[in-house]
Amino acid sequence: QVLIDYSSTPYRNIVYLSARGEANRFITIMGIPGTGGERPIIDGDGAVEPANLGGLNANGGYAKSGLIVIGFASSSNRKPGYLHINGLSFRNARPGYRVSGASADWNAFSPAIFAAPVEQLAVTNCEFANNGLGLFVNSGSDDIAQSRGLLIANNYFHDNGVAGNYSVHHAYTEAIGTIYEYNYFGPLVAGA
Repeated sequence: QVLIDYSSTPYRNIVYLSARGEANRFITIMGIPGTGGERPIIDGDGAVEPANLGGLNANGGYAKSGLIVIGFASSSNRKPGYLHINGLSFRNARPGYRVSGASADWNAFSPAIFAAPVEQLAVTNCEFANNGLGLFVNSGSDDIAQSRGLLIANNYFHDNGVAGNYSVHHAYTEAIGTIYEYNYFGPLVAGA
């Protein structure tokens, strides 16, 4: 379990995950709220990519893919899974904001959470605001690349998307066994 305490200064770190928990032992990333209930903020404005991508291959397409990026390690066919992300606020993974040291802004298709593929992922009690995409989960054509078992619950999505672009929005999921419940979807960014 990774606990992230609320701070008045947003966190500007990109997280890469290729880990797999177990059915009775999920790997959990949990925000600890402030005294007023504020969620810890993961901010894409000046976000820093780690030098060690945790086994993920940046040259394989994961670089600048999101604020939390879930995917295969470059040396493994073990699908990431049994992950729980709870109680965080994600913002500013979108054009107009830049990853620290990058030569270009985030692109329009930049989500707060990117997973391709994942198995047994719960995303609960999070806020997704001012990103190209709030949540993106993708699947491939064969079983090893198929995402399965998503629970997306009690989240607040608002002001995501890109003006003039209909292909980016609050949530985009391609997975078998997906449950969305008790989420609030507010308006997209103006013009999206």
